[in-house]
Parts: sequence; structure tokens; C-alpha cells
Amino acid sequence: MAGVISSLRANIICLQEDWQPRDAPDGVSPDPVIQAAASLGVAVYREPMCARDSWADFGVPAVVGPGQLCISVLTALPVTRYEVIPLGHGPGDGIPRIAQVLLLQVPGGRVLRLVNTHLTFSVLSPLQLWRLWRQLKPEPVPTVIAGDLNMPALVARRFPGLRELVSGPTFPAEQPVVQLDHVLVSRAIRAGPGAVLAHAGSDHRPVRAEFRLDRPRDQLPSSGWRPALACQRSRLLLRARRRGLRRRLVGVRGRGGPLARHYGAMPRNRLELSASLDRLEASAADLGGQIHTVATLGRVRVCVEDR
Repeated sequence: MAGVISSLRANIICLQEDWQPRDAPDGVSPDPVIQAAASLGVAVYREPMCARDSWADFGVPAVVGPGQLCISVLTALPVTRYEVIPLGHGPGDGIPRIAQVLLLQVPGGRVLRLVNTHLTFSVLSPLQLWRLWRQLKPEPVPTVIAGDLNMPALVARRFPGLRELVSGPTFPAEQPVVQLDHVLVSRAIRAGPGAVLAHAGSDHRPVRAEFRLDRPRDQLPSSGWRPALACQRSRLLLRARRRGLRRRLVGVRGRGGPLARHYGAMPRNRLELSASLDRLEASAADLGGQIHTVATLGRVRVCVEDR
């Protein structure tokens, strides 16, 4: 198990049904999670959910001896705040469910809220997720909720303000037919590649997702590009400021302006507007910026950020 965890090579690793054995008589703990964390050089945040005499009580006869069933987070990012939110029991579920909430310091001075949880296998798992999200939502922090949510994708994707980063069946691991494991993200997080990984020994298949934070406007570098693009009536204007100097880069007036041969005439409809913005995006790339937010017709604003 330690080798499987180490092979993930991720900045953040979330584990569910993590078995924490009691110390061996010689004082050395055969704990694969601790071994993997030491191998990766990361911190471990672990919360026990219940204690048992053997992992065989959960259908894993290969592991014997007393211990605790836990959920854990391995992270290479600095943690500025940590808390545990109780989620209660489900009908017929003897394990109290919890959620780990970590506030992580991301390079660039930004923060990310990570939530690791293992919800009940009963029909109340959507209610637990709803209560959890209702408690987290008032604080406007980019949030990732990851774990075994014990609900199909059709249900997990219906929560307002959350998006799924991974799509594919994860359970049972040998021949998966349903997705019970999810990585949900809030706004201000840009999705990257996501995938369901190969069977690694658990009864669920692991999932992997990549993402990055959008840069808030109030965190744009003061010495970098701060272009704004406005399209209103018969004027298309791109202004940029770099190192405190304002330069007029493009000015097109009417339908036959002097730069029309480079950027085309003023758009008359949505399709022409889209083509014009494509050409301007290429120009912004040449200037070292990247357009990442585009509104629609009327008053159009495009934000450009440093690469």
C-alpha cells in the first residue's frame, strides 16, 4: 500500500478507509501511510472514525490486529488552518462520518480549501454533502471536495456551485459500473486533466485530477500587463499598461479603419464578434498575456493575465 500511495506523486493525496494499526510490540508501527508520507516528504493529517479489533470486520481479512479506520490527507503544501466537521450517521451505518477541512497556502500568496470526506453508504449521503457544502459555501474560498461520496455522478453533479473534475466508473474496482468517488470544485478553480486510474488493490479505483486557481483581479501584479478590451458601438480599443507605461495598441474606427486589414471590420453579429476576439487573443498572446474571461455582445470585457 505504501508503494501505491508513493506512486501517485501528487501535491495532495486524499485517502478514505485508511487503516491505522496499533504499535507493534517492538514499538515500530507497520503503518503504510506513515511510510509513504516519509518517502514523499509530506505532512499527514489523519482523523480516526472508529476503532476495531481487526480490519477483517470491514471485509479485508489480509490485515489482522487491532487498529482504527481513518481518513487522511497527505500534503506537500503548507497548512494554515485545520478542522474536522462531523457529519453524523446514516441509517444502518455504525460509523460516524466526518470531513477534514484544510486551508492550504498556494504559491503566489493564494489559499485553497481542501475537503476530504467519506460519506455514508446509505441513501442519506446526498444530505450529508448538502449539509457540508451549506456550511462551507458562505466563506468565498476556492474549494475542492474529494473522496468516496457514495453517490452516483448524476447526483453529485447536481449541487449548485460545484463542478466535477473526474468522469468514469470507480466501483467495484475489478469491473467498475458506477462512479462513487469524486473530485468536486467550486468557482475560481480551472479544471485540468482528470482520470480514473487502474485497479490498485482497493475495492474502489483511485481517481486523479489536476487543476489550478484563477487569479483574482486584486492579485494581478501591479507591474505586469493589465489590458482591458472594450467593444462598444463602432469602436474597438485594446489598451495595455506595462511597467507603468500606457500604450494604445489597437484603435479601429468604423468599418474601414486603418488597422481593419489586421483585425477586420467591426463585428455586426455574435459570430463576427467571436472571430474578432480570436484575432485579438492571438495578439494578446504575442504580447505575453492570455485572455481568460469573455462576456457576450453589448459591452464586452476581456481580462488578460500574465502567463
